[in-house]
Amino acid sequence: MPVFSPAQKELFERNLRALKNSSLRAALAQLVGGEFRAIVGAGELDLNLADTGGGGGGKIYQKPLGEVRASLEL
Repeated sequence: MPVFSPAQKELFERNLRALKNSSLRAALAQLVGGEFRAIVGAGELDLNLADTGGGGGGKIYQKPLGEVRASLEL
């Protein structure tokens, strides 16, 4: 399980406090760390995470760059 620095923990807490959606804030507060590997593509927005902790989650995005582009078109 990864160990987060105090600065990373504080940033996470500040982001939680900034959320206006209380349901989302409560759900995110319950998250626990996992083991992930960063996958960096050719572009700065072509990023993904793969579950390496045996959780069976696979990759977060199937086509990360395409999904980012699609969300920007909304």
